[in-house]
Amino acid sequence: MPSSNDSTAFSTERLLTLSVPHLTLLLSSLLAVCIGTTYLTCVGEHECQVFLPMISDTWVYPPGTYLSRLTLSMVAAGLGVVYSAFYYARVGAGSPARLQAALLSVTHFSCVTMGVVGAVCEDSKVPSCDVGPFAGIHNIAAILTFGIGTIYAVQAVCSLPRKAPRVGLSLLAVASLVSKARWLPGNLALTIDRNPAVPLLEWSDAAALILFFPMYAAACCPDFSFGYLRSHGPLPFCQGPLPSLSGPAASTPSPLASWSEKGLVRIVQRMVAVTVSTTFLLSWADGTIHPRSAAPRSLRRTRAPYRVPTSPVAPP
Repeated sequence: MPSSNDSTAFSTERLLTLSVPHLTLLLSSLLAVCIGTTYLTCVGEHECQVFLPMISDTWVYPPGTYLSRLTLSMVAAGLGVVYSAFYYARVGAGSPARLQAALLSVTHFSCVTMGVVGAVCEDSKVPSCDVGPFAGIHNIAAILTFGIGTIYAVQAVCSLPRKAPRVGLSLLAVASLVSKARWLPGNLALTIDRNPAVPLLEWSDAAALILFFPMYAAACCPDFSFGYLRSHGPLPFCQGPLPSLSGPAASTPSPLASWSEKGLVRIVQRMVAVTVSTTFLLSWADGTIHPRSAAPRSLRRTRAPYRVPTSPVAPP
């Protein structure tokens, strides 16, 4: 919602707020630290070459595989909030609502594919990366995530007002677009031995997008914030046109979207239930577990037999 110092415009108590530009910077920094950390650990354990592995290669072995799963899931969830703020900012600036709604749906889908990239590593020879009939889903999800991010960046630069600083954003969008040369038919195998430039282009693409979105958030929606509020009554959500982003009306905070705490708890509970049931059924289907089988030995409680200590017998 647009931020303001006037907290009496509607009956809420702000418990925790963070501006959308700061949230975007936090998410980009978190992703950059994750990539740097997994690279250093992978090289330090001699699982990757120094110059230059694919980013996904640093997420195959622990601790990189655990860190990538945790980090990318959090970043993907945060980007869903950021993309929603971009939607409201663009519509409020006069962009067609239907076009922005379609873009919002596509970008939210890319958040899901980002979570898949972090959850499923690419080396099928490693047991923790074996996904059975879904082999190749990591590469497909990575292409969708990078591709949608670049398309959104190019479209975002084209939709910026003339007065907005667009030189740096344009350069980053072009850099990300040029980096897609690694997807040309001769490079689709994504093998380093065939073309050493492929990992370099991937790292350039990731760096361009990581830098682009914080800069775009600062230019697009500096007056928007994300927060945890306590409502003392029904929030006066805007009806009809979105509030003005300039002029006197911009000083009045307007809640644009919200979820109740109970609603979020229900969502989390259902996600946990679906995750547990789905993984149980998939494990049962591929023979990993069976409801009537005994627990794996690693989960059983074992007790070593107790032996009575005996004193050594002296020789005669």
